[in-house]
Amino acid sequence: MYRQEFPCVKGRNYLLADIQGRGHYVGTIQSVQMVSAGWYGEGDDFFFIDGEPEPRLRGTGTEDYFCDGWGFRQQDGPFYGTPLWEGYEAGNRGTAYRFHIPDPVTFKKSL
Repeated sequence: MYRQEFPCVKGRNYLLADIQGRGHYVGTIQSVQMVSAGWYGEGDDFFFIDGEPEPRLRGTGTEDYFCDGWGFRQQDGPFYGTPLWEGYEAGNRGTAYRFHIPDPVTFKKSL
């Protein structure tokens, strides 16, 4: 599934996926281009599984979801990484990934 917003709406959660049916969420690849200086990633990840009103999985921030902390740094590994990180200035780009192989997210009805 591919999603894109330009620009993203501030103050609103960004929906990565809205999936119906049974499945296994494999992971996320997120690429950004900064439109203004600063940190873009404030916000927590939420996984609403099988129609639950509250998220079963709730994270603590964008960099934490991608297994880093206090922002991003260039790194890569088999299940998570940030292979491209240019910095925090307007026009800078970044890409982060996380694959849920060691920590599967499965669902029966929806995600």
